[in-house]
Amino acid sequence: MENEQDKVIEKLKEVTSDILRIIGFSEFVVEVKTDPIEKKSLFMSIRSPQDVSFLIGRGGGMLNDFQMILNAIFKKNGAESFVLVDVNDYRRERVSYLKDLANKLAKKTVQTKTAEVMEPMPFYERKIVHIELSSRPDVITESQGHGPERHVVIKPYVF
Repeated sequence: MENEQDKVIEKLKEVTSDILRIIGFSEFVVEVKTDPIEKKSLFMSIRSPQDVSFLIGRGGGMLNDFQMILNAIFKKNGAESFVLVDVNDYRRERVSYLKDLANKLAKKTVQTKTAEVMEPMPFYERKIVHIELSSRPDVITESQGHGPERHVVIKPYVF
């Protein structure tokens, strides 16, 4: 017998597939997995051999919007899960890029003893940077700005 989470996952895959067909995708695979640590969170992977740049958008903006819409649909229907959506590993590659960039900028910050300002990014990307640099005793990070202009500043730690 299916539990509630399995029903949510199947409905999520169905709705996502319908939306993808409506916006013009004919070849795709949608997989949804439960986060092993945070059981109420779901991770959706969409893979397609078609051009997915429209679905991802500039800086992942369309992907963020698509994710927000899916989460809104499911919250309205009583689901407690949060869905993180990735398309053709865009987010996974973005996380790797952000970690590398954060470490390079932290190294530069320590060498030059000046703050480095990162590009504006959504909260979960800023969180990745904060977590990545949190174990470094030689720098501190803080988010500055408002709304879509919110960004991370990496500063040298002064004793």
